[in-house]
Amino acid sequence: MANDIDQWLKGLDLDKYVDAFTENEVGLQDLPHLTDDDLKALGLPLGPRRRLLAAAAALVEPIRARPPMGPLRVHRPSAGN
Repeated sequence: MANDIDQWLKGLDLDKYVDAFTENEVGLQDLPHLTDDDLKALGLPLGPRRRLLAAAAALVEPIRARPPMGPLRVHRPSAGN
């Protein structure tokens, strides 16, 4: 799990903050819930906070963008067949 957040931060060129995330047990599953104040508490300055929040939102957006599933339709053959 920690390795996933490490790789994600490295991909954003924010790998110098890996220790802060690891020490505070922040993983990928926590990203959608992080606030600007949370990131301040982790010691991130304004620019990295903005980049991280934008990237976290982009992770969640594809999930939200999916259309809701309609009702399940079961095909039942008619009695005459």
